[in-house]
Amino acid sequence: DKEKSFLIPNKLIYKSYSILFLSSVVANMAISSFPAIINILMENLDITSESSIGLLTTIHYVGQLLGSLVIMFAINMENRKIIILSALFGNILSTFLIAVQRNYYFLAVARLLNGFFIAFFAIFNPVWVDQFAPRTSNSIMMAFHHVESIIGTVLGFLLTSVISSVDWRYSFLIQGALLSILFVQALTIDNAFFIRNIERKRVSSDNTDSSEGTLSNSNEKEIDYLELSELDKPSNSSNSYSTTDDSELDSNRKRLNTVPDIESKEQEAKTANLFCLVTNKEVTHTDYYKAFKELITNKLYLYQVLIIAILLFIITVIQQWMKYYLLNVLGISSTLADLLFIIFCVTAPPIGVLSGGFYVQRIGGYENLNAMYFILFNTVCCSVIALLLFFIKQISFFSVLMWFYLFFGSSVVPCIGGSVLFALPFHLKGSGNSLQNIAVNIIGYVPAPYIYGFLYEKTKNSLPRLAFSLCLSMAVIGVGLISVVINIRKSKKE
Repeated sequence: DKEKSFLIPNKLIYKSYSILFLSSVVANMAISSFPAIINILMENLDITSESSIGLLTTIHYVGQLLGSLVIMFAINMENRKIIILSALFGNILSTFLIAVQRNYYFLAVARLLNGFFIAFFAIFNPVWVDQFAPRTSNSIMMAFHHVESIIGTVLGFLLTSVISSVDWRYSFLIQGALLSILFVQALTIDNAFFIRNIERKRVSSDNTDSSEGTLSNSNEKEIDYLELSELDKPSNSSNSYSTTDDSELDSNRKRLNTVPDIESKEQEAKTANLFCLVTNKEVTHTDYYKAFKELITNKLYLYQVLIIAILLFIITVIQQWMKYYLLNVLGISSTLADLLFIIFCVTAPPIGVLSGGFYVQRIGGYENLNAMYFILFNTVCCSVIALLLFFIKQISFFSVLMWFYLFFGSSVVPCIGGSVLFALPFHLKGSGNSLQNIAVNIIGYVPAPYIYGFLYEKTKNSLPRLAFSLCLSMAVIGVGLISVVINIRKSKKE
């Protein structure tokens, strides 16, 4: 089948991603807004049991798990714009429902819906970045994807903490209003940015195609230089973008400029990305059983998913139990514990994620084998720090070590997130990212709070610092897994 190729300017890619980025940030504000008002909710809803409040936290992750299951199928739609519009509409609805609920059970349903629709962003955004991000900044954009939840968490906690002195519901009303504005903005994104079968022809800034040699040597290949808006033409065929009939493709897209000599478009290539409209039936029609079978037999993919699951297990333990650890094990005041927790969240993870993304981009991006050695170095550092934390009683030393643990751990997030997608062929990226989110919910998010609580209950009288240190020492397993990944990638390269 003939592939139709076209150039998309970088500025249109960045503009579209900025809307997706901000939508995810605002959606994630609701997650941290809830912990900021736990005491108020217990009083307003006459809740006397901590386990009932804990259920409201757990049910959010149950919603994420259910959302991951649904989007595993939805992400293989030909036009994925409905995914983002549904995610925004669902988050608007659930956020307003949280604001108006005065009943515990209805509030639980609203939390479930909130988690369900947030999962859409968690799965779709990295797939979008891998598909459309310029090669010169894909690791950086992947880094920005992974700080979406961090920025949203901090903003949501701060906004709700301030507004709760008046009425906590105003915080959720503000979030709903912001999401409504972003919903309108999402409608303006060109549909071509949501077509599943648009695949990158990787062209670097020096006009080198990683798969087909230099552009100047590819003159025999005809390229249609298309304005992006011309890809979004109405059609009587629901699958007009994936059909293998050239005449149908041409009826949906106007040829603005045919360029036999690609060198005449040299300047456009420096500021644009070359893509093609894939017409392969294997990509167009997904056999879910076959896709699942391919995923679970891809060792490179599975090992990296396990690394992410371990990372999120550790993050969940820190989020849910670090303040408790500071109060009950290290014995500091509640005010100081809150201050340290905010400092850790605001500084270490964002700095780690962004600096890690920029550094990995400089050494060749997450597609480069050097990125795996970067992950290995950081996981070794985390393992050493976790061991040291077991012996630390002073809050000053604990704070320094904890900050660096969060820094090194978050530095690997954009790299490993992009590397998982790099391990998959084009037609499996959507399903693979969905299965990854299901796995990390089951292995990471859901069991982490209980496992720490169980370990602490068994050791709090004899070794109160052991449970926290053991959970953070899960990084050692990450060292072993990333070593295996490096060996697999080296063998494939050879």
